[in-house]
Amino acid sequence: MLRQYTVFMELSHPFHIRWAHGSSELRFWSKIFAVSSFIHLTLGDFDQPGWEWPAALECVGALILLWRPVPIGWFLSFVSTLIPLLFLRDVLTQSVLLMCWSLLGLWGSTTGYSVLKSIRWLGAGTYFVASFHKLNTAFFDPKLSCAHYAAEQIRAHWMPLDLPSIEGVWLSVVVIIVECFLGFLLLRRSLWVWPVGLLFHWPLTVTLAPAFGFVMFASYAAAITPRQLVMLKHTGRRMRWSWMWGLTFISLEYALVPGDWPWTTTPKAVIAGLILALFIGHVSRGARTWASSSDRQGTPLAYATLCVWTLHSLLPYAGIQYQHTAAMLSNLRIDEPCRNSIVVPAQWHGPDPYIRLTKADIGQGQRPRREKILESGLWNVAALATMHRNWYVPHLRPIRFEGVWNQTPFIIDDLCADDWYRALGLDAPGWTGLQLFQKNLERRCDAQCVH
Repeated sequence: MLRQYTVFMELSHPFHIRWAHGSSELRFWSKIFAVSSFIHLTLGDFDQPGWEWPAALECVGALILLWRPVPIGWFLSFVSTLIPLLFLRDVLTQSVLLMCWSLLGLWGSTTGYSVLKSIRWLGAGTYFVASFHKLNTAFFDPKLSCAHYAAEQIRAHWMPLDLPSIEGVWLSVVVIIVECFLGFLLLRRSLWVWPVGLLFHWPLTVTLAPAFGFVMFASYAAAITPRQLVMLKHTGRRMRWSWMWGLTFISLEYALVPGDWPWTTTPKAVIAGLILALFIGHVSRGARTWASSSDRQGTPLAYATLCVWTLHSLLPYAGIQYQHTAAMLSNLRIDEPCRNSIVVPAQWHGPDPYIRLTKADIGQGQRPRREKILESGLWNVAALATMHRNWYVPHLRPIRFEGVWNQTPFIIDDLCADDWYRALGLDAPGWTGLQLFQKNLERRCDAQCVH
């Protein structure tokens, strides 16, 4: 029997920490978390103005966690993911996951409490909630479904394979089943979650979701048992040729996609190849791929984490928030008359949170195309605040809107005025740096792949 993993802290300095004999499990997870953070930094969002400091903090935090899982590393990772969410309108669920995991890591590193079960349950909960959001009529419609949209993107990306065009509702069903299966594998602490997750996420990584799968790998790492970790390390030492799998993965991707392709694909392909190599080597030795014993450590915190995450993920149906709730690529609609959930009846939904502009006049009609876009879309207070901040041009005043919000008509005589929000019945525009709802969403209910 392996000794239980315990952590002993000396809080005299944020870098000073002493780990007990069994700490390799937590240190292994912190390294995978750091790699996930580096992959997260390759997103195009970080090329935007204002994202430089969060990127620098996340990079420093990841470097520290590669060295050792000390509190300062977790704190930097937490702050670096919190800032874009609160101030830079980050819309990604993966950013919230990284923030939550870093907060759990900070809690565990300062108290010695076991947090790995909470981390993997949070990952499993994300898969379950994502599949729950996909239980809507549009996701099962091949003409609208994000599953079929993604399949066409993958088919175009790997054109030399000449993959067949997929029709029928069965693809949507398979996607939901696979997501639920990944959540089950995480809860059961099975190593099969790695190859199944890789086969599921890699096609999306090279098309629509360049980092999400590799961020989820952090929760996979938290599911590895001490015995599995020892065996995987032993397998890695025996397989000195395993790096060749990374080169093979790169070669295959390059052969299927000739010409220019993002440099970020290279490290991801290397990591994917190494994962497959270690798993195949592990299985070929007849080693266990399922956990042989239950883990009771950290169960109260894990239940609390899962409950909070589940309640947070149900906020779209209350009309409070859509982004950051694992509703990506789900086709879920919460606006009237397009509400489409199969399992949450329309009468259970909260109020429609979107603003509808029935008439938009910009200046003396100098921007007719923009006026048409405004009148055909769905908006929110944060979007109007952004327009107020970015669209102020003297010769285009007044920017006049007529619309409906919360079933109440309103008229904004001039969006450029400092008190424009009073026409909506607000005393202040609120916290506009937090992006709660979708951007560029059209009113039409037959829009393809809403997410």
